[in-house]
Amino acid sequence: MKQWPMKQWPMKRWPMARLWCVLAFAWVAIVGGCGARGPVNPSFVLDIDSARSDIKAMRLDRKTSVRPVVVIGGLLDPLNIASAQLGDRLTVMLSEGSQPVVVGLVGANTMKACRERVVEMVQARWPSDDPSETLDVDVVGFSLGGVVGRDAAIAREGERRLKVVRMFTICSPHMGSGMAQIPTTDARVVAIRSDSEFLSRLDHERQEGRAAYELYCYTRLDDGIVAPELAAPRDLRPWWVTNLPLERSHGNAHKDARILADIARRLRDEPAYATMPPAPLPEP
Repeated sequence: MKQWPMKQWPMKRWPMARLWCVLAFAWVAIVGGCGARGPVNPSFVLDIDSARSDIKAMRLDRKTSVRPVVVIGGLLDPLNIASAQLGDRLTVMLSEGSQPVVVGLVGANTMKACRERVVEMVQARWPSDDPSETLDVDVVGFSLGGVVGRDAAIAREGERRLKVVRMFTICSPHMGSGMAQIPTTDARVVAIRSDSEFLSRLDHERQEGRAAYELYCYTRLDDGIVAPELAAPRDLRPWWVTNLPLERSHGNAHKDARILADIARRLRDEPAYATMPPAPLPEP
């Protein structure tokens, strides 16, 4: 069998393989560097390793949530996987009597259908005798789930509303989504366009003081689905964190240990990491 000289083999035998190796290392360096380094949020100083350690400690010392918890998933979740993952990650930090109701939105093709599903599932788990509202709950909404939760909290004649005390949203399109401008017949996508009647109604409820619950918004930088500046209502700022190496900023936000640790501590009525007021988004 022919032997290739050591000095000639890499360049002459497989020049393209060498090129791909260089490109692969460059890609890892660029993506990894962007995620590993970046601005630090002065109102949310928590690194990923510390967050993971704290989550591990909370899993070993599970505590009861302040009130029932409702997890609402997003739009780009065709198998309800993200909503289930978010629910599972919160469940392991809460005591057995505090398992959240997890609401996936597959098959709920309008915003009305989405909010009705949320209320029905909460009512089935924690029945309320009041025909106008559910029992008090805390809501954790990922992406579309955040604005679905806000919509479900609006009082409407002849409907039972979701009685929210605190709402935590992760990368939710409170002021719309640039991706929603694509041509579509999906009523849920149309609803989260920046000039939609749906978002205007949510804003109006907040401005009129009828959205009496506490609202906490989280986002990750470099989110191309829901830009960070759109991830909170006009009168609020979101708490932001940097993206992580090789992750989708939006698609993996529901698994971000920093965000989950902060939310879990609040659900458990423990000191949280993020402080008020949320710091401005960093300059691009």
